Order: sequence, then C-alpha cells, then structure tokens
Amino acid sequence: TDGQHQQRRAIGLFPRLLDLYASNALVDLDTGATTKRRLYGLAERIGGPLAYHSVHRHLLNKFGFRKVRIALVGGSTVSSEVVELWRRWGLRLSRYYGLTEAGGLSAVAAPGGEDLTPVPGVELRLDSSGEVLVRGAGVFDGYLTDVTDGVQLDADGWLHTGDVGTSNAGGVQVLDRSAALLRTGDGATGIPSE
Repeated sequence: TDGQHQQRRAIGLFPRLLDLYASNALVDLDTGATTKRRLYGLAERIGGPLAYHSVHRHLLNKFGFRKVRIALVGGSTVSSEVVELWRRWGLRLSRYYGLTEAGGLSAVAAPGGEDLTPVPGVELRLDSSGEVLVRGAGVFDGYLTDVTDGVQLDADGWLHTGDVGTSNAGGVQVLDRSAALLRTGDGATGIPSE
C-alpha cells in the first residue's frame, strides 16, 4: 500500500437489508464446508480481535461493510438480535429515527443501543397513548391535501407521527407504526411476529 490511512465511512442501512444479509451469511456458514463452520464456531466462542481478524472481517468484507466506521439504521424497527449479531461481527450499528414531515433526522441512539435521544433543535416525546410526537424548526406546516397517512400536526406544533413507542430514562424506543400493532382483548398492544 501507499501508507496512507484509508478513511472509514458511515452508511445508512434499512433493517430489512441487514436482516437479509445476516440471514444469507448464516445460511452460507451453516451449509458451507466443515472447515468454514468450525472456524466460525471457534471465532464465536473466542470473540475479540482474534475472531475479527480470522473470520468476522471476511464476513463484513463480503457485504462491503469492512471499512464502515458506523452504520445508521432506520426506516423501520430492527430487532435487538440482528443488532447484536452485526455488533459481534464488528459493525457498529446506530439506530436513527426521522420522518420527511419532521425535516428528516429527529433522534439517534448510541451504537448498539435502542434508546433514541433527540438531535439538537428537536423535541421528542410520547403522548398518553404511546404515540411518538416530534416538535422542532424542521417540522412541516401541514399537507397540501387531506391525505395524512396517520401523520398530523396539532395546535402546539407537535407532529403526531403515527408511530408507537415506549419511554424510559435513556430515551424513547420506537416499536412500530400504530396500525401494525396487534391489540388484544384487554387493550394491550404487541408487535406481530413475522
């Protein structure tokens, strides 16, 4: 090499893409040669830099992620299991949340974390039903037509996103679109399994 430091990059990914790539990698490892399966199993038990340099970096390279410093994932929810798998393989994932109606990026989580905190200039909270509300300078004034897709702006400037989440001391976790949640007879909600 020419001795120059190569810049690592940040990329944005969709959860379905991460799921698909992880699934393809695991199927390939499971159905591959015995040596490949054994090396992967050993790397998973050992962990750390040795596992990364012997096996995991090759997995990341296969999908073009080896030089990625941080990957932002959003667009829909991503399972904690998938985040943990990619983290073990050496890809630092950071969740983000945003809507076009809110000017794009509204909140981010620490790499590997699930709790979203608002970016500067944005307020993020849940209403009494658990709906995610966003307020800030980037929030739009309203739609030109009556078609809202569940997104509405109230008189106090809060954008009602149509997404549902939970809140704790670390921030907000977005679960899914409210229309996608299952409602049980006792009024509880849950995320349907695929």
